[in-house]
Amino acid sequence: MVKIPSALVSKETNEWYTPPEIIGMVKDVFGTIALDPASSNKANEIVQAKYIYTEEDDGLTKDWFSKVFVNPPFGTYKGKSLAGIWLDKCEEEYACNRIYGAIFLTHSRPGYGWYEDAIRKWPICQTKDRISFINGNTMEPSGKSKTAQTFFLMTNVSDIEQKFVEVFSNIGRIIFPKAVIG
Repeated sequence: MVKIPSALVSKETNEWYTPPEIIGMVKDVFGTIALDPASSNKANEIVQAKYIYTEEDDGLTKDWFSKVFVNPPFGTYKGKSLAGIWLDKCEEEYACNRIYGAIFLTHSRPGYGWYEDAIRKWPICQTKDRISFINGNTMEPSGKSKTAQTFFLMTNVSDIEQKFVEVFSNIGRIIFPKAVIG
């Protein structure tokens, strides 16, 4: 088992959690979050997934299931993007039909191979504003992230796709591999 260290994104903490309003949007799309495979007990106070995998569990080595939300660690591991590694795992779990659907949150990274490949496969929401993540030490919102974010949607359920468009178009541009909405 390979342990991937948390990425340092600030001198004060390397734990940055998805804000409650974004989690509310994910729940509006899915109804509930069954699994957060890149989480912690503290982060799950916000996410409130039924099940989580922590750093100790190593979600990259586990099977995923049902409705998944992923906000992966950022940074690099052995020269590869951690977001790209986690996105590959998400795509693998989807291809194996272990997950019903996933919403994957990452920094927008045009020009990076893993990102460019994924935007050609999945519906996405590119945020018009940068997200203020929750500081894991203080549990307070940070300043705005240094980069914009992208949400990838993996599902083949048209009702979920439509709900994603309805909910996430409020915070950004929705792009399908063959069409742009908004």
